[in-house]
Amino acid sequence: MGLETTDLDRAQDAVGSGGNEARLSFFRLLANTNLLVLLEREAQGDVLEPRLFDLDEGQVALAFDLEERLALMGDAPLPYAEIPGRVLARLLAGEGLGLGLNLGAGSASEMLLPASAMQWLADILEPQDQAEAESFRDLQPPEPILVEVMRKILAEAPPVWGGLARGVQLFSREGNGLILLQGAKPDAEVALATALSEALRFSDLGGQVVDISFANSTLSGGVRLDWPKAAPESARGPSAPGMNPDQPPKLR
Repeated sequence: MGLETTDLDRAQDAVGSGGNEARLSFFRLLANTNLLVLLEREAQGDVLEPRLFDLDEGQVALAFDLEERLALMGDAPLPYAEIPGRVLARLLAGEGLGLGLNLGAGSASEMLLPASAMQWLADILEPQDQAEAESFRDLQPPEPILVEVMRKILAEAPPVWGGLARGVQLFSREGNGLILLQGAKPDAEVALATALSEALRFSDLGGQVVDISFANSTLSGGVRLDWPKAAPESARGPSAPGMNPDQPPKLR
């Protein structure tokens, strides 16, 4: 019996016919997937020593999205660390390393991502300053592509977004898109704007520039979308290396 097909496999399958939007969706999913990184030895605290392989494209670390795929690398249990893709991209980019994803698994997502790809992904994941909306006058209906992209982003929003805002309104202003987050919790505004900005950078907006701002009430016109509802509180996640944003891992 073959190994199960994963979300990364399905996303990579879609790249063949989906063009730039599908490629961006794949990398967004990669950033949000917890990957199992093959290590030389068991992690010591927050210090990781990935097993590196010398290839023609340069040195690469290996990571897998299933334990069964990692297990194909050897007969005995292998040391590994579970690290979010976004954290791994920054670590590898900082060391000039590439990533071998699901190598040897025979899956659709089996690929070699050179150091330049890791640097590109790390750059996209860097927080960017948000443009402030100076006024809410002269607002026009949004471009259809912005509505389509926002529907997709909200449908795929992580649970942590739930309940942090009441709704979203979309407009066009002076040729730019404008997203108004309505009723956002004050202590979550910066985090919401950063997360939404990142999601937009992984979306194909046809070159459209989009500003993000906040409003306490619904304005007339535009397109209104519901914000994801709050989910029940879940247990704390594992404290494995890379899972605590306040204590990111370091490569040896």
